[in-house]
Amino acid sequence: MIETEDGKSSVESREFCPILDTQTGCVARDDTGAVCGGAWDEKEAVWHSQLDSGKAESQPMATLEKPTAKAVWAQFSQAKSTDIKPYLRAVLGIENLRACDPANAGNASDYAKIRAALGHSARIVIDRSASSSMPTNVDAEPTWTVTVARSWLYERPSVGSNRHGYLIRGDQVAVTQQGNPDWAKIRYVHDGHPPLEAWLKRQDITR
Repeated sequence: MIETEDGKSSVESREFCPILDTQTGCVARDDTGAVCGGAWDEKEAVWHSQLDSGKAESQPMATLEKPTAKAVWAQFSQAKSTDIKPYLRAVLGIENLRACDPANAGNASDYAKIRAALGHSARIVIDRSASSSMPTNVDAEPTWTVTVARSWLYERPSVGSNRHGYLIRGDQVAVTQQGNPDWAKIRYVHDGHPPLEAWLKRQDITR
């Protein structure tokens, strides 16, 4: 924040101070503003800060509210919107939501609704088992196997075009195009679903 010649203050840039659960990788909050200028309590896991309004705040980490699939779906359905993506961006994406609220019997229906709202591309990151079913008939093209824990999908052969999705180790794909040594365009087929086409890093797969 800077002060202009006429005495008015204006925000030129902002710093963010995410609150991360190091055990799960969940980013519970991604604060900005005066709250980032706080300090830890000397005895407890409590963050003492001052809000932009000037009001003091103390946030105990033990009771920190994390995003949940139920809350995301409730906000989306109440808004009667046709696009759920802004609500997922608010919780820093589907991957962060799953880290904060792991899939279980209690939230399975909410994740299923979110998956349906997102469409087919979300299927590969929501409620998948560790071992995928082998794809059937990838147009008789040679199959390649994913060799890393998570192989992120991209719209184009560029790291800036990352999708909200990935394949996992053992998934089999057909390579349909290789633009350069670093990237491969693939087709992934899973029983009962339309083929998924995307780019991924060539180093993530092998024949």
